[in-house]
Amino acid sequence: MTANSPLTRATATTATSPWALARRAERMNPSVIGEILKITERPGIISLAGGLPSPDSFPVEAMREATARVLRDAPREALQYAASEGIAPLREWVAAHLAEQGMPVDASQVLITTGSQQGLDLVGKVLIDAGSGIAVEAPTYLGALQAFAPYEPEVVTLPCDDDGPLPESLGIAKGARFLYVLPNFQNPSGRCMSEARRAALADARRNTLRLSFVTVAAAEIECGVAILAQALRAAT
Repeated sequence: MTANSPLTRATATTATSPWALARRAERMNPSVIGEILKITERPGIISLAGGLPSPDSFPVEAMREATARVLRDAPREALQYAASEGIAPLREWVAAHLAEQGMPVDASQVLITTGSQQGLDLVGKVLIDAGSGIAVEAPTYLGALQAFAPYEPEVVTLPCDDDGPLPESLGIAKGARFLYVLPNFQNPSGRCMSEARRAALADARRNTLRLSFVTVAAAEIECGVAILAQALRAAT
C-alpha cells in the first residue's frame, strides 16, 4: 500500500476529520473502479481494465432524436420529479420485456435504478446485517464488494472452475443471506455459466441459502434508450 493509495488517503481522511464519523465510514474507501477510470482520461490510453465500451458503438444520433422527441412531446413530465420507483410506462415496458424472456414480473415489482451500482447498494441495505454471511464467486465483481462492504457482511468465497461456482461448495456458505453470481460474461473472468451448471447451482442452493441473487445485465438499445434489467429471485 503506497502513501498515496486510495486506501491510505481514505484512512487518513477518516482519522483527521473534525466530524464524528460513523464507524462504517472506515469501510467506505474510494472506488478502485473510479481510480481505473481516471487513468483512461489520460491522452493515448486505451484501457482494457474498466470494461469500457468502444465510443464508436454509442448510439449518439438515436439518443439525440429520443431526447428531442421527449422534450417536444412531454417536456414537463420529463423534467419534473417522479415516483422513486421510476416512471410507470418504463416499468411496464421492463416487466413486459422480462415476461417475454420467461420471467413473470409485474410492473409493481420493477424498480428503476441509476445504474447497477445503486441496485447493488439497495440489495446490501435491505438484506445484509453486520456479521451476516454472503456468498460470492472467486473472483467476483469488485463493484459489488464495494457496495456491500459498508453493511459489514462476512464474505464467503466459493471455489470455482472454468464453468463457475462448484455446486458442492455451497455447503461452506450454509446460512448465507444470498449468493451473488454473474452467469453471463462474468466480471472479471468473462466466463459464461453452462445451462447444466446453472441448474446444479439452483438445486444446491435450495438446501443451503435463503436467497439467490443473479445479476442479469441486458444492455439493449430500443428507440435510442438503453435498458439495464436486474432480477432478484427468491429461493423456492
